[in-house]
Amino acid sequence: MNSAETGRVKAKRLAEQAAATRASFLSHANHEVRTPLSSIGGATRLLSTLITDEKARNLVGVIERNVSRLSAVADDLVRIADLDDASSSIAAETFNLTEVVRSIVEEHQGAAKAKGIGLTFTCSLKDDPLFLFDAQSLTQVIQRLLSNAVKFTSVGEVHAAIAPERCRDGVTLRISDTGCGIESEQLGRLFEEFEAHNPRTARQGGGTGLGMSIVRREVERMGGEISVSSRPGEGTTFVVFLPASLGAYCSEVDE
Repeated sequence: MNSAETGRVKAKRLAEQAAATRASFLSHANHEVRTPLSSIGGATRLLSTLITDEKARNLVGVIERNVSRLSAVADDLVRIADLDDASSSIAAETFNLTEVVRSIVEEHQGAAKAKGIGLTFTCSLKDDPLFLFDAQSLTQVIQRLLSNAVKFTSVGEVHAAIAPERCRDGVTLRISDTGCGIESEQLGRLFEEFEAHNPRTARQGGGTGLGMSIVRREVERMGGEISVSSRPGEGTTFVVFLPASLGAYCSEVDE
C-alpha cells in the first residue's frame, strides 16, 4: 500500500472515530440533560398547584419556560444524533401538504395574536394534491420555520405560501416575515451548526444555533433544497423546494 492510500485509510478511520465520538457525546448529553429536567418539570407542576402568592407563581413560570427551552435543546441533540446515523432511513408517506401547513399555521395563531402580528396562509396548488414525503421530518421543518418567523417578528406579519414548481416537478413552500431580518454576513453561515443566531437574536429567541442546521439536513434528506433571503430591519424569507413523484403530483395539477 503506497503512502497516499495509507493516508486515505487513516483519514477515513479518524473520521469514523470522530463521528462515533460525536454520536456518543450527543447521546450522553441528552440523557444527562433530560433526566434532571423531568424531575424539575414534575416538581414545578406540583408546586404550581400548591402556591397562591402571585410573585411565587411568576417565579414558577420562569422555571417552566426555561425547562421548556432546555427540553428543546435535548430534542435537538437527539435529532442531530439521528441525522448523523448513516443507517437511518426516511419514510415515504402519502402527505397532504396543504392540510399540514394550514394546521401548523393555526397552531401558531395564538402566539401571533399575542404579539399583535398577522399570520396568513395561501396555497395555489390545484385540488390539494397528495405527495410522498417523510411526514415527520417535513412537519418538523415547517414547525421550526414558522415558529422562528413568529418569534422574530414584532411588527407586521408572517406569511406561509405553497406553490407548484412545474418546471422542476415539485412544490415550493415559502415562509416570509417582516421581522428583524438577518445581517448579510450571517446568511452564508445560517445553516451551519451553532451559527443560527447573533448575540442579539440569541438573547431574544433562545436556542443553540442547531435549529437551522437541522432544517437544512432534513430538507436535503428528502432530496429538497432550502434558501434564504433577508434584509436587516425588513424581514426574512425562506424558500423550501421539495421534489414530488410524477404520479402523486403532476397527474393532478395537469388535469
